[in-house]
Amino acid sequence: MGRKRDLISKTARVVSRPMAKTKRMRKFKKSPRLIVVMLHHITAGEMPNDESREITITTENLRKYLELLKSRFNIQTFHESAERIRRGEEGPFLVLSFDDGYADFYENAFPILKELGLPANQNLIVKYTDEGRPGYMNWAQVKELRNSGLIEFGCHTYDK
Repeated sequence: MGRKRDLISKTARVVSRPMAKTKRMRKFKKSPRLIVVMLHHITAGEMPNDESREITITTENLRKYLELLKSRFNIQTFHESAERIRRGEEGPFLVLSFDDGYADFYENAFPILKELGLPANQNLIVKYTDEGRPGYMNWAQVKELRNSGLIEFGCHTYDK
């Protein structure tokens, strides 16, 4: 249990550290209604030895992390969470947000999300998808993910 607790506390520190800057954010931190866990690269192999290491998680650790989060939180998309908050529901609600539209989301994260029945948000850099840039998802993959009913899309940015 100590290893799992460490995984959550490490992420909680990363997510909550910037929130302590204002009184409003300190109040939110004490009673969160929405928790967003942001992820980037998912590797099925070895961890990279470059700067992307800081934003990469292995599929093994991702599975453990998602199983732990699923056991403790109500995981939803941004849209579902916003609707529930508007209706005055308490939460906390947790959103899994994957950034940039990397192909490794489709190849490595989506099969785990599907197996666990977990929804997530994917925020594309649309230009990279339009261009068919290597390392990023293509439109056929995006469509498949959308049609799964588990993945909600947002636009990270158009070009960076």
